[in-house]
Amino acid sequence: MTIPTQKEWVEGCLAYYKETDYQPGNPEDGEWHECHYPVPRCLGGTKTILLLKEHHAVQGVLQSEEFQHCSIYGWEKEFLTGELLDICAKWLSDRSVRARKEWWGKLSPKERSVFCSAIRAKQTPESRRAHREKLRQATLALPPEWREQMKKIKTETHGKQIEITTPEGEKLLFPALREASRQTGLHPDVLRRLCRGGAPTRQGHTARFL
Repeated sequence: MTIPTQKEWVEGCLAYYKETDYQPGNPEDGEWHECHYPVPRCLGGTKTILLLKEHHAVQGVLQSEEFQHCSIYGWEKEFLTGELLDICAKWLSDRSVRARKEWWGKLSPKERSVFCSAIRAKQTPESRRAHREKLRQATLALPPEWREQMKKIKTETHGKQIEITTPEGEKLLFPALREASRQTGLHPDVLRRLCRGGAPTRQGHTARFL
């Protein structure tokens, strides 16, 4: 299936209504939605058109893809199949990730610490093992060259001393990355990113290998 542009889809819908003598807004012809077009409301769009609900579902997905910004809500999945359903899932996931990041960014360092401690307190040995197994399976599903790169990074950093600078400016020295992660609560991948010159954590930690 060739995915149309938002403009092509809307023009096709309007032509279909004209050919079938559908009157936009007439409840006898179906359930009509007032749709923001061509620009989504979340990006400041004010112009609207009337589309049947099932046609609005597709238009919302195409609009999200065109503007690279989620303008769908989830109900659309009922009317989608194939690639359109995949695109819908992608943008719903993107919206969820953005919402979590925005929520996390509003927390203070203390609130984040309390939240993470509460999550760890709820974990059982079984759930931790299940999580590790899930990560292992996800790693196995990666292309071989990606797995080799991940292995190379871990090998290069194994056994190296690491210095972490706290948000207060205190310098902490650890014999290895794993011990630094265990004592600070910072994930090993976060520490590797910091040591490669990545931006400080939201709390303000920096790190370097010695």
